[in-house]
Amino acid sequence: MLTFFSPGWFFLVPLVFLPWGIEWWLRRNLTRRIFSDVHFLQKTLEKGLAQHRLLERVLRILRAGLLLFLIFYLAGPRLRSSVGAQGEEGWDVLLAMDLSYSMSARWQGESLWSWAQKLAQGVLADLGPQDRAGVIFFSDRVEAGSRGVGRDFTQILRLIRSHAASYRQTDFRLALEEAYRQLGPASGRRRAILLFSDHAAHGFGESPVERKLSRSWLEGVPGYDSSIGHLGVLWPPIAQNAYIQNVVWQIPPRKGAAAELRMQAMLWGTSGRPAWPSQLWLFGNPRAQQGVSLRPGRAQTVLWRVEAGTGSFVHGALRLQKDELSMDDVYYFAVPLESSLKILCVDGDRKFSERLSETYFFRSAVASQGPLSSHRLEVLPPEEAAGADLAGYDVVLLANLERVDPAWASRLVQFVRGGGGLWVTLGDRVVPEGYAPLSEILPGFPLHPLGLPEPGEELQPAFWKDFEWQGSRVFQIYRTALRDQARVLMRLQGGMPVWLERDFGRGMVLLWTSSLDRDWTNWPLRPMYLPWVREGLQRLVPLQEEWRKEIFVGQSWVRGFREPVVSRVRVQPPSGPAESLAVDSDGRLRVGPFSHPGLYEISYRTPRGWKQEILAVNLDPSRESDLTPSQSVPWERLHFARFAQEWQGRLSGRPVRRPLAFAVVGLFGVETLLVILAGFRKRRLWGTGALGMAIVLGASASQGLRAEELIWTQLRQGESWDPYPEVHRDILAFLESTTSVDPEPERRIAGLDSAQDLQRAHFLVWAGHSASPPFSNEQALRLRNFLIAGGTLWIEDVSGQAVSSFDEIVRRELKKVFPEEGLRILPSDHPVYRSFYLLRSLGGRRMVAPYLEGISWEGRTCVLYSRNDILGAWKKDPLGNFLYPCVPGAEPQRLEAMKLTANLILYALTGTYKLDPVHQPFIERKLQR
Repeated sequence: MLTFFSPGWFFLVPLVFLPWGIEWWLRRNLTRRIFSDVHFLQKTLEKGLAQHRLLERVLRILRAGLLLFLIFYLAGPRLRSSVGAQGEEGWDVLLAMDLSYSMSARWQGESLWSWAQKLAQGVLADLGPQDRAGVIFFSDRVEAGSRGVGRDFTQILRLIRSHAASYRQTDFRLALEEAYRQLGPASGRRRAILLFSDHAAHGFGESPVERKLSRSWLEGVPGYDSSIGHLGVLWPPIAQNAYIQNVVWQIPPRKGAAAELRMQAMLWGTSGRPAWPSQLWLFGNPRAQQGVSLRPGRAQTVLWRVEAGTGSFVHGALRLQKDELSMDDVYYFAVPLESSLKILCVDGDRKFSERLSETYFFRSAVASQGPLSSHRLEVLPPEEAAGADLAGYDVVLLANLERVDPAWASRLVQFVRGGGGLWVTLGDRVVPEGYAPLSEILPGFPLHPLGLPEPGEELQPAFWKDFEWQGSRVFQIYRTALRDQARVLMRLQGGMPVWLERDFGRGMVLLWTSSLDRDWTNWPLRPMYLPWVREGLQRLVPLQEEWRKEIFVGQSWVRGFREPVVSRVRVQPPSGPAESLAVDSDGRLRVGPFSHPGLYEISYRTPRGWKQEILAVNLDPSRESDLTPSQSVPWERLHFARFAQEWQGRLSGRPVRRPLAFAVVGLFGVETLLVILAGFRKRRLWGTGALGMAIVLGASASQGLRAEELIWTQLRQGESWDPYPEVHRDILAFLESTTSVDPEPERRIAGLDSAQDLQRAHFLVWAGHSASPPFSNEQALRLRNFLIAGGTLWIEDVSGQAVSSFDEIVRRELKKVFPEEGLRILPSDHPVYRSFYLLRSLGGRRMVAPYLEGISWEGRTCVLYSRNDILGAWKKDPLGNFLYPCVPGAEPQRLEAMKLTANLILYALTGTYKLDPVHQPFIERKLQR
């Protein structure tokens, strides 16, 4: 079945008879005469007359066919299967809206998501009463708010406007699975999926674009149906994107000491930048900045010096200067400083010299100037430790105790069950039966001491295998009966366990089956002894390691609490209200999955008071920050500028323009060859091909050339350059309906760094409400040349304040552009007040000054300055109602603002040409219709 995208071209079908018309026109003045003296010539002509007439007929048919094929080519034919044609009632269109964070990349001042919303709105406006539509929102999951196909287009439009690009990644497979489920099985209706996504390669599970995606990829998606049409949007290329790839602590932070933070930044794009600004923020305030030299595809490392302070956490952010994709320009960090543990050491073998005591080397490791120096250590003999309050300690170390009193053992069991850490080491004073009261919690029970042959056996750890362990030997050990729940952390070379651990309740127990001094082992003299002590304490109170884990958006986080009385935890996200979460019965808090990056505050009450901790959540930049589009996708992509006009035509069938183009070229070649062979006179060698090419070029020109009387061009200057991103659409629609101006539908964003940005611009709009960076000398000269050459600058102070920083910067910078001229109040008879409407008063959102100011050059006002926020009077809410009231004149003041807007633009286009509104009666009659 053949359908046509532009059937209007068929009005040219009568041109098929053009060859006969031209032949008649060429013969209209010929008359037949007989000369007797050319009888031989007459016989010769009659002999070749039949062949001559046959060639003429063939040429006319060829030319008619050539014109017919040209018309079919211009009409955009598409070949569609007739399957399902019977009973087709309309389209079932599913809009698949990509909410991944790469859709927040900006092009011409607006995000791709904003452009996708507008295109989707156009699709819904094109659907007829027999059509149905649905919408799904997806990232690396199907987001909330999806709606099945139906005829409530208004509700779908509200859903689209209520969503925004998220902080998650892209997965097309999940989106298509949900789309097929929403569309359901074939029902005789035409069905289509329109994907509004940037089609970055990572959405297909590809890291770079390494393989060409084909239809087979689409066929591998569960639920795929070949009768469903698939279309996507081809976006314009984004220039570049810098992002923070990774952050690593070069020197871990400690209280009162400086640390070093290593940041790795990457740049995606085609051109580098020698000094990309970056900034370090600590505790909510900027602390340092430096430039980063970025080259596309190469990671650049920058070192930052961080003053940790004396709190419990060091937290902040690293920021790059914002670019086209600003979501990945910040990286948050929150790292706990070394927590101060209170450790009770019960020394069962205290001797006359401290250097010979069982706990000497352990105490030396904790007291040394190293990562354990912040811990508080108290050493007591067994008789004094039995009366100590265990609630004030985090870890209890039992070193070579002869036996454990049953009453005290019961307290130790409760201590471990509630979240404390118990470390038991053995030795020559141990009586195995004396440890029976602790058998409930020990990972192994000591049986009897065992001497090892000289020179002892080496340690074989289950961790840190890359470190040097040779020379660490054990000479004597306790043979131990393991419990089922025990985990072996170290063994001897012969396989006998020497270091064990076991979870009990909310706490943990470690058992070292040799001594803690030098009697049974040389371990305290080895370089790995200090890391071993730190590892043991870390296992007993493992909070620090949990915080060091990197957490990304979309992930959850589990926090274990050792405090038995913590039941609820308050979680304060970066923005929004705090949330109170319950701690599970096993003492664990589960938070997430996280939907926003930032610093989350975790606070809870303990017997020692309130504690506050900070958790950093970041975007995952490993895939989404690379904006490389896939070189091929398994569906047809349409350019975003033509998507609204072509999507229905593309879905109507497979294009067959290429065969028609070959047919046109072939017929033209045959026709030219026959004309040459026939030897016709020059005046009959009329160019059918030239005529066809003229038709094609004319059609292309009619489609490609637009009226350029008005292009809304907005100046990007400062952070507040775009206070009302959408008002230009209402203004241009108002001009199109009330004047003869034919504006371009979309605005252009221009800067002053290049003269090319100001090309094709008749007038330039500069809006803002706060101070912007000053013009450089080159920028001021570039703007001056634009204005002197005939351009017009409309400046709008939207602050609504009598005194504003924007007003100060405008007056100062215009002095650079026109040092010989200054802003002057325009008189009431100025042409701008009558270029279209005859104005007797001004309008705006807030009347700050009842006049306009301007700068004139050679009799023409090239700069127009308003301080009444004229643009704000046009601002509407999503339902089409005006958003801001006009003060103090209400709606009449808004109407005057709309008239003044038209006058400003018409003055920029016509200058002083329209000094009187002679065409106003015609416009009023047009509005009445």
